[in-house]
Amino acid sequence: MATEHATAIEGRSVSRLLGVAITDTELKRFVKMSAASTVILATSGSQVEGIVQSIGASGDVVPVAISGEYLVEVGSGGITLGDDVMSDGTGKAVVLTALSATVPTGATPVTSTGANPAMTMAGGALPSKKAGVAVDTAAENGFARIRIG
Repeated sequence: MATEHATAIEGRSVSRLLGVAITDTELKRFVKMSAASTVILATSGSQVEGIVQSIGASGDVVPVAISGEYLVEVGSGGITLGDDVMSDGTGKAVVLTALSATVPTGATPVTSTGANPAMTMAGGALPSKKAGVAVDTAAENGFARIRIG
């Protein structure tokens, strides 16, 4: 079981310019690249750049883990060993939303091209992006090792 005191299990980090302040409560969360080429906390399902490893003010350069196994704070619902994970709205690791499709059933008379029933697609990699794989099981607000890169 992972503990919140360990940081890197093994892996590689790079230096990145912060676009926002990162406090001690936001350490070990997913970050993404902003339009200004700085890192900010990742949002729900966004493309993850890595895991922030140090606190800092906007404009500071901090280490960001980009490959290997690192501790990440877990979001709503917890995660289980082997789960594919993505970022929630605050950079925490949550289970990657499964791709689902709803196909209408029953008879639909086709009298024009506008008579097609509506089909809904949700979840998965469209548009959610996989951030990594859980190497531990952890409850919400706990910490789990996540394999990234």
